[in-house]
Amino acid sequence: MRPYRLDLILAVLALVISTGTQVMIPAQIQRMIDDGIIAQDSGVIWQASLFMIGLALVGMIATYGNAYFAVKVSEYTIADMREDGYRKIQSFSFANLDELNTGELLVRMTSDLNQIKTAIMMTIRMLLNAPLMLIGAVVAVVITSPRLSLLLLVTIPTTAAFVYWFGRKTQPLYALVQGRLDRVNTVMQENIAGSRVVKAFVRADYENKRFGQASTDYANENINVAMITAIMFPTMMTIINFATAAVLWFGGSIAITNPALVSTGEIVAFLNLLMLTVFPVLMLGMGLPMIYSAIASGERLYEVIDTDPAIVDRPDAFEVAPNSVDGRVAFDNVSFDFDGEVEEDAVLRNITFRAMPGETVAILGATGSGKSSLINLIARLYEVTEGEIRLDSKNIQSYTQASLRQQIGFALQEAILFSGTIRENIAYGRPDATEEEIINAAKAAQAWDFIQDKEGGLDATVEQRGKNFSGGQKQRLAIARALCVRPKILILDDSTSAVDVETETKIQAALAELMQHSTVFVVAQRISTVLTADKILVLDHGNLVAEGKHAELLESSPIYKEIFDSQLGGGVTSPVAAQEVSHG
Repeated sequence: MRPYRLDLILAVLALVISTGTQVMIPAQIQRMIDDGIIAQDSGVIWQASLFMIGLALVGMIATYGNAYFAVKVSEYTIADMREDGYRKIQSFSFANLDELNTGELLVRMTSDLNQIKTAIMMTIRMLLNAPLMLIGAVVAVVITSPRLSLLLLVTIPTTAAFVYWFGRKTQPLYALVQGRLDRVNTVMQENIAGSRVVKAFVRADYENKRFGQASTDYANENINVAMITAIMFPTMMTIINFATAAVLWFGGSIAITNPALVSTGEIVAFLNLLMLTVFPVLMLGMGLPMIYSAIASGERLYEVIDTDPAIVDRPDAFEVAPNSVDGRVAFDNVSFDFDGEVEEDAVLRNITFRAMPGETVAILGATGSGKSSLINLIARLYEVTEGEIRLDSKNIQSYTQASLRQQIGFALQEAILFSGTIRENIAYGRPDATEEEIINAAKAAQAWDFIQDKEGGLDATVEQRGKNFSGGQKQRLAIARALCVRPKILILDDSTSAVDVETETKIQAALAELMQHSTVFVVAQRISTVLTADKILVLDHGNLVAEGKHAELLESSPIYKEIFDSQLGGGVTSPVAAQEVSHG
């Protein structure tokens, strides 16, 4: 809240004025009763009434000012926190995103932030008011009736002890509630994203039960909190009622036997002040659940904000201008595993090869052989565990991440499109691309024909996740997006799996012309995609088991020959060969 400290100071100042007016009113009530009604002096009644009306108006204006500044501080503070969280998520590497799933991040960036916002606003409006009112009311009580003020020695400690017990009971429960909400959102997000799979395998009943269980667990946890919270208000009211009865009995007895010691107006004023001493503790009791909930939410949010990105730039990393490298890529004894340890079952082990500008390097292997992991390492989406990757003879860690990735065009198997227009999606990596460059990229990706058929052409609407395009169209738009950045390194990770063979052949021909001075990496399911590659890398269980051109590998690599025979050779020599070469 530091950037908004002036608004915070004004909110507190308004709160002090509002509290002061409330504490001053009981004294006017006492004056009206003792010096006005009992003394039958209408002038005093009028004066006290007008003064009370003035106090009420000032209090109303101050309360409005406090509310205005409290809302302003809370909204702007949460907006900053939301942006901090979003920026941190953008800085995460794939390893960070593997640990924090989408459902959890959504809850922390929405529900948890709302909990914190409510707590900030209510703290400035109510909880800061509590100590101010308590102090003011206690002072006023002592001044008004020193004898009756002794009752506060019992009332306030009893109320405070109950509030403390209540807080200790509820605090840990709010973390459990938010955890249950995490689970609800995770299951919902998975189900919505995988709805086609659910329908295809007729698993709606199972998913309904899974979501129902998560929802029930969340509801039960809320009930546990609500049951304890429900004790709060009736207990506090009971304490207030006991205190009121004690004041009337004790004060009334003195007023009957010795009216000079305690007056009727004094008793009425004391009752009002008693409410003003107990009410702040009651406010604290009602506000503490929000505070505890916000604490739990804050811890969860700052778990995201305080998480260090798994990959950071070196202090001496330098920036390189877009498209200013040659595109020579070298792997030297590169090993990788997600846990950072190189064991026998590591994802990649001791990978060594060279890729030169103008070359197309194809990567083949069964599912889980490490193909996608290998190409992710080139862009430092994951960090190598051992060994070194070089771009133009320099370790890729020597470059800043942003400038390294500006040299690379990515087209993945799952073609993610953003809501907007076709033009915005193709130019996503290079917003300053000219119309001609966008069209050329679309033509090379064999997307221009269907773009022209769309109403609006390049300005045609792309709906959420590109649902108004077929799988093949989305993949071609993703390839166009990768080409539009004019990359020195192009990575196609099974990016033509939904495209027919004829269209794929046209894309390959266009790429051969357009990317003749760039380095192209291709991960493919169909071996026909890579037959003309300058170099084919065959991976098996994380090892580079063969390297060469198609004709060479047919003679020297049994694994490559099995893959070829299973798809194009007309024969299947083993169950392994029958396995479809896929994204892995």
